[in-house]
Amino acid sequence: MPWIRQKIFSIVSGGQAFVFPPVSYSEFMQKTNTQGTKINSDYCFQVTDWSSHYASLKSIREQVFILEQNVPVELEWDGQDDNACHIIAEVIVQGKKLAIGTAQITLNNTNDHISTAHIGRMAVLAVWRGQGIGSGILRTAVEQCHKLKIKKIVLNAQVDVIPFYQKAGFEISSDEFLDADIPHKQMTRLLED
Repeated sequence: MPWIRQKIFSIVSGGQAFVFPPVSYSEFMQKTNTQGTKINSDYCFQVTDWSSHYASLKSIREQVFILEQNVPVELEWDGQDDNACHIIAEVIVQGKKLAIGTAQITLNNTNDHISTAHIGRMAVLAVWRGQGIGSGILRTAVEQCHKLKIKKIVLNAQVDVIPFYQKAGFEISSDEFLDADIPHKQMTRLLED
């Protein structure tokens, strides 16, 4: 897959990967990671399946959900990964690809006869948060839903990140509930043709 530097969101490699620096190129190149090493601003957001990126996807989710948020192992591994579509966010650091974020898309056949997808397991490694990675993952997931002719996207948002999803057009569609002892609200976004 070609890696190109651009200041705007753009489609590369057959329309499946996206490059999206969160700030201007010059500003971002001046930022450093926690070790003080300059980082490359080429983020790639790719639609994939579980078997193609199993180790990377699993590692990100273990770090974010199991270790950081104390989600029980049996709740994190729900058996849906093999049949789901996944988004992986990668960056080049010192010449090597590093997986830094992920999301899962599952398709639902609901009683309302509307083609529905569920976006879940959205995670960005802590050191990479606040740099637009989550926004790029969510944009890629929504675009994939458009390609699949999905009419409605549902997700369960942790209450502290509800504003993030609202900025992306999602609306609260449930009362607060606990999932893995973390407060959540369901959110929904309708897609147009």
